[in-house]
Amino acid sequence: MNPALTAPLQRVSAALGWTGLIQTRYGYKFGDAFFVGALLPTRFGVWTATFNGSFIPVWQLPYGNSFVGRVGWSRDLTDNIFLGASIYSGGLVGDSDSDWALAADLGFTYVFGDWSIFKNMRASAVAANLGKNFNPKTGPGEFPSIATLKLGFASLFVETGNFTAGFSFDVGFPSFQNFTLGFGVDMKIIKIITVSVGWDMNTREIVRDMGMNLPFIGISVNWTANTGKSGLMTKQGWQTTDFAFSGLWQQNTRGLQTVSVGAQADFGGKDTDAPEIIIGD
Repeated sequence: MNPALTAPLQRVSAALGWTGLIQTRYGYKFGDAFFVGALLPTRFGVWTATFNGSFIPVWQLPYGNSFVGRVGWSRDLTDNIFLGASIYSGGLVGDSDSDWALAADLGFTYVFGDWSIFKNMRASAVAANLGKNFNPKTGPGEFPSIATLKLGFASLFVETGNFTAGFSFDVGFPSFQNFTLGFGVDMKIIKIITVSVGWDMNTREIVRDMGMNLPFIGISVNWTANTGKSGLMTKQGWQTTDFAFSGLWQQNTRGLQTVSVGAQADFGGKDTDAPEIIIGD
């Protein structure tokens, strides 16, 4: 993830998610992973904290059990330029080996604005996994790949009252020894339902005859709730809260099924009023 993407966010947020992995070839095996995170905007920038654990015994991804914590910071230098950085650390315990990680990500985003039918065009660059990553002696090699450069572009191309659609694509160069490609389309319907479809390709997996992933499909439902009745919520100015619940499915390489569910809460309303400056009495 690009740590600069959170720079324009104005609301305190909390999120959690779970992913299940189901191996359907050469016998059934199951793995899963969880994620929890929080976001806090301040006058000095936007801070994020996440923690995730993975328990993956399936043969396609024999990574064992791992836990990773991450702290990130981002800031908008101008209305168009966002910068971000994050640092993460964790431990891995395999069947017969263990390892640790300590690394950082650096991110940059530039917002071009609108042109023709394209709205809110933005380009990003990320230098990820800069440091010591997991590399157990009995595992499939270092992961995530060290010094991964990723470039991306995203834009809206349809924006009406009840329907919005946007696309994104990115290219990656893990350790400068591989090439990845990703493409996605998001469609928001009546401001409540978001349908996401995407596809990704990994050149190394194709060369090794591991096949290609099928496109993923995800659905998210969101609504706004009145939370101002609580004294604590009112004190914080969180009279309203936006909730989102999402689910995703994908058929990965060689019979590996992925199912994910998640939830997110954005507290309070967006700040759309310009500051009022009064000079004198």
